[in-house]
Amino acid sequence: MGLMRSKTKEKLVKYRLRVGKPIIDRLKSVVITVLIVMPFLLMDGNTCLIKEIIGIPCPGCGMTRAYISLMHFDIKVAFYYHPLFVLPAIIAFILLFKSNKHIAKIYKNEAVWMGMLIMVVGVWIVRMIVLFPNRAPMDINRNALLFKLLSIIFRK
Repeated sequence: MGLMRSKTKEKLVKYRLRVGKPIIDRLKSVVITVLIVMPFLLMDGNTCLIKEIIGIPCPGCGMTRAYISLMHFDIKVAFYYHPLFVLPAIIAFILLFKSNKHIAKIYKNEAVWMGMLIMVVGVWIVRMIVLFPNRAPMDINRNALLFKLLSIIFRK
């Protein structure tokens, strides 16, 4: 009976690795694409690709302003702009030092990554409820590509 449970658990682990790898690969592609497109947006004074395309703030909106506030030692304002501004530094630390056996345990723990994802989405939803659509950084961008397309399509 114990051998059967162990094989089932082993199959489950292999399945999770097989399913999880393509997701990670897609996320890497998205990050690379954003890094390529971002300089073009910055030339126009914009920093959020999602907000420029669809007009609503992304889960990371306010992160740049939070870091700028942090560089001015204004931690309260940094938390206002994005309460999870420390999360990218934590993720970078985990990714950089994943070869360390203790960090590798965190890196390989799906619950850690799922917890971070739930936290980011949860904070984004709360911020959308509290701040959207009129308070920065969660304000709406009516000059976004989607709004322009919709105005052309539904022009009266």
